[in-house]
Amino acid sequence: MVKGMGGAMDLVAGARRVIVAMEHAARDGSPKILPQCTLPLTGRRCVDLIVTEMAVVEVVAGGCCCGRSRRTRHSRR
Repeated sequence: MVKGMGGAMDLVAGARRVIVAMEHAARDGSPKILPQCTLPLTGRRCVDLIVTEMAVVEVVAGGCCCGRSRRTRHSRR
C-alpha cells in the first residue's frame, strides 16, 4: 500500500521532534498533504515539520500548517 512503511511506532514513541520528508504530490497531481489522515495512524499529532521538494511546512497547534515556499530552478521570480 505505502512503500517504506514499518517500524514507525518505535520512531514516534520516543522522539522529541518528528520531521517527515515526502513528495509534495502524487503522480496524478493530487496533493499528498491532506487535512485528515486516510490511513491507520501510527501516532496522533506527532509530526512537527513536513519537508517536500516544493515547501517546508511547520505543523502548529490545532493542526494548521504554515508553509514556507521554496523556489526551484523551474519557478519564476
